[in-house]
Amino acid sequence: MPVISEKGLVGYVISVTENTAKVQTIVDTSSTVSSTIGTTRDSIVTRGIIGSNNELKATFIPTNADVLDGDSIETSGIGGIYPKGIHIGTIKKVVETKNITDKGILELSNQFLNQKTPNEIAKSLADKIKEHRKKLKISQGVLAQKSGVSLG
Repeated sequence: MPVISEKGLVGYVISVTENTAKVQTIVDTSSTVSSTIGTTRDSIVTRGIIGSNNELKATFIPTNADVLDGDSIETSGIGGIYPKGIHIGTIKKVVETKNITDKGILELSNQFLNQKTPNEIAKSLADKIKEHRKKLKISQGVLAQKSGVSLG
């Protein structure tokens, strides 16, 4: 299940327990996201960079693609993990490398990731899950009380 904040893509849930959710964030170096350049609609792949919590590397960029600073990057929907159109970040700088398909560094616009470690993200998500479960139990209790049904 994708994890999205108000600013954009965070990652996806890889396992859950009664009180926690384990999330692989998009800044994880083993995480890749099929993406699209907003202005040109070219397909690319983004992946985490070792030692960075607020940047991603843009890879597998078509050699004829025009990549510009400030281009918006969003999920492409390819691969089935993330739905199409979720904002990931913007191109911070275009870099030339030996590999002609690696051209850009993305700066995440997602403050949720920029300011938290993976453990802090997981704890925050677990807290939100607990909060939603409490609200659900309260709602079920109110509904049962109004309908005269016992929840056992």
